[in-house]
Amino acid sequence: MFEPRIKWILPLALLSLTTLATESLAYGAPASGERAGQAASARRLHFTVDDPAPTTTIRAQTITAKQNHACALDQTGKAYCWGVNTHGQLGVGDSSHRPVPTAVAGNLTFTTISAGAQHTCAVTTDGTAYCWGSNAWGRLGTGDTESHDTPVRVDTDLKFIQISAGIDHTCGITTDKAAYCWGRGNFAKLGNGQAGARYVELRPVRVATSVQFASISTGREHTCAVAVDGKGYCWGNDANGRAGVGVGARVDEVTELPGGRRYVAIDAGTTYSCALTTDGEIYCFGINRSGMQGHGLKENGEPLAQTTPTRPVAGGHTWKTMSASHAHTCGITNNGELYCWGNAGHGRLGIGTAPGIVEVPTKVSTSETFAQVAVGWTFSCGITTSNAVYCWGDGADGRLGNGAAGIQPAPVPVSPVAE
Repeated sequence: MFEPRIKWILPLALLSLTTLATESLAYGAPASGERAGQAASARRLHFTVDDPAPTTTIRAQTITAKQNHACALDQTGKAYCWGVNTHGQLGVGDSSHRPVPTAVAGNLTFTTISAGAQHTCAVTTDGTAYCWGSNAWGRLGTGDTESHDTPVRVDTDLKFIQISAGIDHTCGITTDKAAYCWGRGNFAKLGNGQAGARYVELRPVRVATSVQFASISTGREHTCAVAVDGKGYCWGNDANGRAGVGVGARVDEVTELPGGRRYVAIDAGTTYSCALTTDGEIYCFGINRSGMQGHGLKENGEPLAQTTPTRPVAGGHTWKTMSASHAHTCGITNNGELYCWGNAGHGRLGIGTAPGIVEVPTKVSTSETFAQVAVGWTFSCGITTSNAVYCWGDGADGRLGNGAAGIQPAPVPVSPVAE
């Protein structure tokens, strides 16, 4: 197949961003592009393509986002990433930000991919796990703490079917349905009963349980997983109820969520989590100061924070997928309608630019129908039912993938890819 050659011409202009009051981030200092009143380069790309081939627009099968970057797999399993690249988390061989989807180095074919805060991990068709980006706390699983700006093999003979990159730890599910984790183990989030502020595992260690798992998700200080029988489990830090097990403190053992429900997915956000049941309901638990639990209930005039999966997201919708992040949540109904709720700043909910808190699911401003959604800290992305990729929210440092750095209050298509 003909591969178009693409020239980059940047930057062309400086775009002055509207001064925005950003929320206090729950992890570290605000990342580049999230400080109020900053000026950002528009970094628009111009494409020069050999005639007669057109530019190539990604047709995606899966998408992922975390803090300030996003990645997608096209329908052949090729990985593309865009946004912030300070730590090499885009896997393109350097640390320069990318404002359009850019091919991950290595010509690897992946079946699943997960964006972390400062690293990314993926699994190839033969079950080999690769990670790239920051290796602080050993989150890449390579047996050391050396960072890499291209994919590097996780140091294990294990074969994986799914992987989840968190803030400073990573977990995966092997072909025999066992859960393994590596990286920083504070709050016992690696699931092996060990804890301590500076506890680290540089290679995968097995989660201490006989439960067989179908999927796993890593938050900031906790981890959650869905068993093959649909039961939900979490462990690690349950402060404010983010692990949903009703303890409110460190949970050293893999612990089942109360309520007896069966789940198809659990997404561990920064300080809260959301779980999708087999009945199509979403339950969220943990911190709720921005209304990201979506049930709309209040206590003393503030959004009610439930600490176990008790009240479902409001609206009576039947959901097929959802994504939790730092201060907002998005979900897709069975008929492909896209809804978001939580902190509306930066346009991340896709319903306009007005700041504030939206405490119940609100339909995103688009006529497209969606199959997948993934939310970062101040932006969101999704895949339509026709496999097109759209993003919305804060485009600083290229995190929307559309070649611009401004706020997009409604979904816009990502730009053609850069190889």
